[in-house]
Amino acid sequence: MIVKKTLKRRIAEIGNRADRHEQKVLLLALICLCLFGTALPAQGDARVKKLLRQGKMEAAQVRCSQLQGFAAAWSWPLLGDRYLQMGILGAAIDCYQRGVPVVGLARSWSQLAESSLNRGDMKPALERYTNALRVYETLIRDDRCIWDPEWNGERLAMREKWLQLGGDEATRREQEKLRPLLRLAAAYCRRREESFLDFICEEEVVETIDRSHPLTDVMQVPGLPSSGSGGGRGLNRKRTLYDYRLVSESGKTNEARILLRKSGESAGLELTDLTVSHYRLRNMIYSPIELFAAGQNPSYEYHLLAERSDEAGPIFVVEILPLQFVTPPLSFGKAWLRQDGRVERIELNFKSIQNYEAITLAAQKHKRIPVISFIVIFGKVYRGIGFPSVIHLRDAFLDESGRESLAADIAITYDQFRFFKVEMREEIREPE
Repeated sequence: MIVKKTLKRRIAEIGNRADRHEQKVLLLALICLCLFGTALPAQGDARVKKLLRQGKMEAAQVRCSQLQGFAAAWSWPLLGDRYLQMGILGAAIDCYQRGVPVVGLARSWSQLAESSLNRGDMKPALERYTNALRVYETLIRDDRCIWDPEWNGERLAMREKWLQLGGDEATRREQEKLRPLLRLAAAYCRRREESFLDFICEEEVVETIDRSHPLTDVMQVPGLPSSGSGGGRGLNRKRTLYDYRLVSESGKTNEARILLRKSGESAGLELTDLTVSHYRLRNMIYSPIELFAAGQNPSYEYHLLAERSDEAGPIFVVEILPLQFVTPPLSFGKAWLRQDGRVERIELNFKSIQNYEAITLAAQKHKRIPVISFIVIFGKVYRGIGFPSVIHLRDAFLDESGRESLAADIAITYDQFRFFKVEMREEIREPE
């Protein structure tokens, strides 16, 4: 039901927009869900559902124990849902923890927390709210899960209660360590945003598209011809070379690409935007700004995942999670920050992609899990500003045995930089 409502909402949102391809994909996904619901992994095992309808809980649990792979992963939560409806929360949590992440697990922990709070047991209540919030975070991270906007309110209300109880000690220590780093990252992003930039470089795009992959067509940008030379079925490769120029002043940015070579042949001069697979890339040099420009941006929560060191010094891995899901989606994921706040690498979460729901549902129809990666590396540093050196986009899927199949691999590299002007406003202070 949640998936159906999510699809109907997305179809209504895109309305009369020019992106008819996304309308078509979402409509097909909704039709498939209505007509062939039992074929989707998210629906669980048909026998388990029948036993649950008959009220045979023990038999359903035995059946779940016999299942493997996707069938087991999506069936245990069905049993958990029934225990949750019956108010048997311990059994519900045990079943949920054996399957894919579902919102029922967060709701079970939340109900246990409320019971503890009503008894005046503050410490167990705090621990259980912490567990519930961790489940919501997992629902955001996990590529198998489609986030329903209706969960935003539940999650934020639960987070408010958790904060009123003081939060957990580990999170407080983490935030104390993160706060000065985020201030430095904000100052860096603001300097970048206010800087005058004028540079040119070579941009090489190497696309490898498997046109025979069952999910390749879902991944394509509407209105574009099939990727790769020849456009036939099978593995297609294409190499394109551009002169890329960016001029930015007073918050206004102008990008220009001159197409130099395509698939080894001279292409002549031609202005073009960069569109590859289902991605439209624009102003990637400014991608850190949305994540960090406001310091602790109220739209996000931040977690320190790791502290490492290399020959260049300390580096911090920070996770950025949205506090609400909106349309279009906020960019979020993980970022690698230097000690001075400079962002060196960003890995965007799959749910940052505009049409992730359609991709997830199409993958479920083929009993696969999306493993989508979107990585930007700012490896060229000039006058304290990091410029993109590599963008790597990878669309892969896992089947029930854990075997990976690749639908598309796009490698974009930047080289031969020529800087005409790079001026920063050093007077910008760190935000309080």
